[in-house]
Amino acid sequence: MNLLLSGLDTVECAYYLRPAAATSLDFDALRVKRETRFQSKSRDPLVVELGGMAFELSRGGTRSGYPFMISNQQWVIQFGEFNDPNFFVTFRSVALWHRGAKALHDSFLAWAESLGYLPARPEGLSRCDFAFDFHLPLVDFNEDNFITLTEKDSQHRKNRKVQTFTFGRDEVVLRVYNKSDEVNEASGKFWLHEC
Repeated sequence: MNLLLSGLDTVECAYYLRPAAATSLDFDALRVKRETRFQSKSRDPLVVELGGMAFELSRGGTRSGYPFMISNQQWVIQFGEFNDPNFFVTFRSVALWHRGAKALHDSFLAWAESLGYLPARPEGLSRCDFAFDFHLPLVDFNEDNFITLTEKDSQHRKNRKVQTFTFGRDEVVLRVYNKSDEVNEASGKFWLHEC
């Protein structure tokens, strides 16, 4: 097998942060901004500045119960005053490939600290997609060739050829898949060809 490209493509992480004595994250002001934009019937994205960074503020809460969702080129951040964990972060693919997971994690914690939030307990990793691109005339491995403690695994095929191996369910999931196929068929992340 000749490995052409590999790396993390999705990372989702739950952060348990506590507000320090003073925090600059004003939940009421965010609610007012969001409601005002909603009432204006504007379709333009609502951009807010938090912690010295610009984010697009979602028009509503999330399906997972967070009242706020903001996003930029690095992260999609779901958060709420009373949620536990109070921050749930998806590291964006383009940022992972260009900066790396450790740098994004450190950058997120620095951003949160700039708002007055500090870690209350260790974060919890909930999703990690490892993408690979390889040149192999025939895939000569299967899920049994992976060493894992997970009880559940599955594979997805197209035209009788394996494209994705999935390990785990619900809380922790690892997906290993052919990134070139995924780019061409679904994501349109053609910037990966530059990596």
